[in-house]
Amino acid sequence: MSTTLQAGSVGQDVSGVNAPSVSCFAFVRSTSPQPIQGRLGIWNLGTNASSATNFTASDENSWELVVNTLDLGGAQSTTIRVELYVITVNATLLLDCVNAY
Repeated sequence: MSTTLQAGSVGQDVSGVNAPSVSCFAFVRSTSPQPIQGRLGIWNLGTNASSATNFTASDENSWELVVNTLDLGGAQSTTIRVELYVITVNATLLLDCVNAY
């Protein structure tokens, strides 16, 4: 994925989450030697609480694991959003195996 706007993003909403916390991970990689800065976020759409992990994908030859966790504070059956932001403009970031659990 790439963006012409700083912090352009792609996200996925998941409803019916009933757990004390939620975690997500993604494997990221640059397509060139240029480092790409980004952020992996989780939003609790019921309370607007959020958590973010900043990362730099600095290697075009290997995948880097990015992990984030959000405490849901005992929320009952809430909807969350996992969102990946690309901070570096006009550079391609590869994504693989994005999961929430």
